[in-house]
Amino acid sequence: MENESLTEYYELLSLAQDYLAWGYRRNHRTPEFRVPAQDGGAAPTAGGLDSSAASAVPEGRSADRAAQAPSGSWSDGPGPRGIAGQAGHALSSASGEALAAASARTNKLPGTEAPDDGDIAPGMRLPPISGQREASAVIESEFDSLSGAVSECRLCRLCEGRTNAVFGMGVFDPLVMVIGEGPGADEDRQGLPFVGRAGIYLDKMLQAVDLDRGRNCYIGNVVKCRPPNNRDPQPDEISACRPYLERQIELLHPRVILAVGRISSKSLLGVEESMGKLHGREFAYRGIPLVPTYHPAAVLRDQGLRRPVWEDLKVVRGLVDE
Repeated sequence: MENESLTEYYELLSLAQDYLAWGYRRNHRTPEFRVPAQDGGAAPTAGGLDSSAASAVPEGRSADRAAQAPSGSWSDGPGPRGIAGQAGHALSSASGEALAAASARTNKLPGTEAPDDGDIAPGMRLPPISGQREASAVIESEFDSLSGAVSECRLCRLCEGRTNAVFGMGVFDPLVMVIGEGPGADEDRQGLPFVGRAGIYLDKMLQAVDLDRGRNCYIGNVVKCRPPNNRDPQPDEISACRPYLERQIELLHPRVILAVGRISSKSLLGVEESMGKLHGREFAYRGIPLVPTYHPAAVLRDQGLRRPVWEDLKVVRGLVDE
C-alpha cells in the first residue's frame, strides 16, 4: 500500500511540473526547432586541442558520422514529454514503472501534444532510438545524497542569492547527458534546469533526434546556483561546483555528453577556443564522447545557428546508435 501511495505521489508531482511548464509555454511562445531546408555542408574545423580530461577524435570523423546518420520520415513512437523530476527530491525513490506512467499521462495536458503541423524537423527527423540502459537503486541513492549536499552547499558566493539550487533533471540511465552553464531566473525559481524559453527550445532540439529528458536524457549545469543577473560563472565558482558535476557524470556514465554553450564546452574541455571552432568536432571527456554545440538561447537570438546545431545533433545521434 505504501508503494502505491508513493507511486501516485510522484505521478501527481510530475503532472504538476508539466502543468507549470504548459503555463509558461502558453505565455511565452517559443519558435519551433525547424531543421534547415538544405542538408549538408562541411563542418568547421579547428586546430588540435589537448587537455588532461578531454581530447579530440581524429579529424574528419565527426563529419563522416554526421553524413552517415540515418534520415527519413519520423516514426510515431511513445514520445512522452513528461518531466522526470529533480534528482534526489522528486525522482530518487520512484520506480521506472511509475516514471513511465506519470510521463505518459502528461500527454493529456493542454499544450503537451505534438505540434499539429508536425514541422519541427519536416521530413528530417531521425527514427526512434532502439534499446535503453537500466538504472540501479545504488545510483538513485547516491544521487539523493549528492543532491542534498548541493542544496546545502556554501562553497562559493553564488549560494548567497539563490532561491533554489538546481541539481539536475532526467533519468538515471541516460543515453545523453546535456550540460549547460548555469540556472537562469526560471530555473532558480523552480529548482529545475532548462525550464525557461531556452529550455523549451532545447526540448524541441532533442526531440528532433528522438531524445527526451523524461525518457532517455539527463540535464545538468556546470554551476548549480544562478549567477547574479545571469552573468557568466566565474572560474572559482565553476571550480567549487566541479566535484558535483564530475560525480554526476561518473554515476550516470551517459553514452554521450552534449555540452551546450561556450561556458560548459570550454569548462569540460579545458580549452579557450571559441564556440565557432569547437562546434562540429567530436571530443572525449574521460572516455565519454562529447559534442559541443551552441546554447539554445543563442539559437533563439540567431536562427542562422540552426544548421550547425542540427549537424551537431546528428553527430550525437550517430554516437548513440553505435
